Amino acid sequence: MVKRRWLLGIAVAVIAVLVAGSIWWWVERTGDDDEPEFVATLTSVSPHEVPGYAHPEWWSDGTTPVRLSWDDETLVVDSPRPNIERVRGTRLDTALAAPATADPAAVASLPGGEGAPWIAVAFESKSVDQDDKETTESPLTWTGSDLTSGERLDGGAAATLPVSLRSNEISPAEGPSAIMTADAAVARLGDTDTALVTTSQLGTITLHRCALSACEWEEAAGPEGETPFSIASTGDGFVTTTGDRDDGHTIWFAEDDGLQWQAIGEIPAGETISELRDGENGVLMLTQSGRDDETIYGIRTVDAGGVEQVVEPTPFSGSGQVMDVARNGDDWFLAGFRASDARVDLGPQSTAAELWTLGDEEWEPLGDPLLEYQPLQWIRVLFTSLDGELAAASDAPGPDITMTWTFGPAED
Repeated sequence: MVKRRWLLGIAVAVIAVLVAGSIWWWVERTGDDDEPEFVATLTSVSPHEVPGYAHPEWWSDGTTPVRLSWDDETLVVDSPRPNIERVRGTRLDTALAAPATADPAAVASLPGGEGAPWIAVAFESKSVDQDDKETTESPLTWTGSDLTSGERLDGGAAATLPVSLRSNEISPAEGPSAIMTADAAVARLGDTDTALVTTSQLGTITLHRCALSACEWEEAAGPEGETPFSIASTGDGFVTTTGDRDDGHTIWFAEDDGLQWQAIGEIPAGETISELRDGENGVLMLTQSGRDDETIYGIRTVDAGGVEQVVEPTPFSGSGQVMDVARNGDDWFLAGFRASDARVDLGPQSTAAELWTLGDEEWEPLGDPLLEYQPLQWIRVLFTSLDGELAAASDAPGPDITMTWTFGPAED
């Protein structure tokens, strides 16, 4: 009897060990499945003053993020990034003399180098009498270099673009909205650093250029007489597009001082060009297609040699809005924002930053908890940090802060 009890005890113990082992294996297995391959690390948080609604504007060439924003009651062009301690009094930025009503509109720099020439554009926001049909505004522009000196620099005097636009403070309830938008790019055409700026309002688009050594703005012609809004730089040339989703797009390139646009490729009908990202080795082009309930993103590279598909059209998982695209090593990423899952009442603008990675069959959200519970943040730019890590900067018009992030493999 004792022996049978002893054997029964051993059997129960073995079964208990097997059950416990199975539970441990299942927990570990499911835990591994739930654990993201990449995790987010918050590297800096910096406040900035935003009078009224003045959303910061961003630019990047894949390595250097540049921001045009309000700070200390002035416009500032700076380069917040991980691995640089941001201390007031020892900053890496340029202060621009600007009226209190100036709103950031666009910023760009020559791809491929710190201290490279840059261009900034701002509009003035003024209340306008609806009966005053003659009221116009001229966009303000600044040019300069050396964003990365050791202290804050004073920017030069603002110049005005020779274009007349209605104020952007007209109420849509009283008349047509006159919201203005702009795009900018800088390229080295021969030995001349050249800036291109487009402005758009109520369907009217203008294109202007200047040599950054002595910027005097002059109107420039687009390809085949058209004036496209989106422009981008390869460092030694400009890329732009014409056409639309229904008829397809033509891709154009110009690398001479005379801006002789050459057609270098086509984007088929049914695709929308969502993003043109400047780059030293070529422009990244993000295209979007699919039905309303299914978004598909593909990526092409554009340079003087033409257009090349580098990421085939791939389904986009879930909802969200994409604001930038980047490559880090052999991996491709999209970034932007989606509806927030934070468990607090955040009002109608509950959005959280999000990163999507290119999986085997679709673009997959990172789903990192640290991103998930940072509401009202949008990833505006992706880039490669000083340590070679994938990095990002995020902001939103709600909380007046900018955050920088790095992404890397989860630690065991």
